[in-house]
Amino acid sequence: MSCCLLILVVASCSYAQEFRIYCIDVGQGGATLFVAPSGRTLLVDSGGAGKDDVIRTVMAQAGVTSIDHFIVTHYHSDHYGGIPGLVAAPSIPVGMFHDRGDKAFLPASRLTSPTYIAYQNAGGAGADHLMRGETIQLDPAVTALCVASGGAVLGEGISNARQNSTLREWTE
Repeated sequence: MSCCLLILVVASCSYAQEFRIYCIDVGQGGATLFVAPSGRTLLVDSGGAGKDDVIRTVMAQAGVTSIDHFIVTHYHSDHYGGIPGLVAAPSIPVGMFHDRGDKAFLPASRLTSPTYIAYQNAGGAGADHLMRGETIQLDPAVTALCVASGGAVLGEGISNARQNSTLREWTE
């Protein structure tokens, strides 16, 4: 199954601090850090295992010491593999884990892989299943909207519950 992530940003100049986006080079996979004007954070994906040092470096450069929300767009290890290292000592606190749900449909080989088990132990086991139409409010001026989940975009029916994808729209 494949998944797509789309981020639309509309910026407002009403805050003294800027809305910042850090596209982190984790090699294959993805990791994007969003920092709202209030300083609240969202990390979308975390690269593969061992990429936590790269993310820590970017977080330090951004002046970020915790992650308020962590989203896994889909269950490939190069998208969730770095989070176990972030929550290990020295720990980066993560407030809320979110993912696409649908774990019952994962193949046994994925469910028993060491990287997936590490993700689950790091916080994925208690992750909130983001549904289309749900929002994550980072601060009064920044909201993330889940516009696709369960294989359907807002306003469409669900054709196949196993075709989960996640799209995000940002407004500020």
